[in-house]
Amino acid sequence: MFSDPHNVQSLISVLTAGTPYSFVATERAADHSTYRYTDSGTGVDIVQKLAHQYGKRNRFTYRFDMSDIIAVPLDPSLNQKRTTSVYVVWDVDPIGLPPLLYNVGNGIAGFCASVAGADPGYARLLAGET
Repeated sequence: MFSDPHNVQSLISVLTAGTPYSFVATERAADHSTYRYTDSGTGVDIVQKLAHQYGKRNRFTYRFDMSDIIAVPLDPSLNQKRTTSVYVVWDVDPIGLPPLLYNVGNGIAGFCASVAGADPGYARLLAGET
């Protein structure tokens, strides 16, 4: 399990111009953990879930959920909640992890990073590029 509080800067810093957040463990079990950051002043709620399953296939999961409260564009006197989620799942043969699998995480990090001033891969994907 990750330490408590769990300081996360990677994915969150992309969303918040480099601001690190401290996540408090809200649930812990042998096969999963949940970490949460809540800012009651802005309505931001960020949850990270890490889990693993062992069986015919070994599955390792990272889930990132974020929500906040924004003013309705056509009626600023009203608020509404907006949410987003990102999942990463490693589905692995139980015989063992090939060395190449460890590089998959670096590939995902590269996809999320900006290279030579270009938009990060995830931003281009969210803009509809394939």
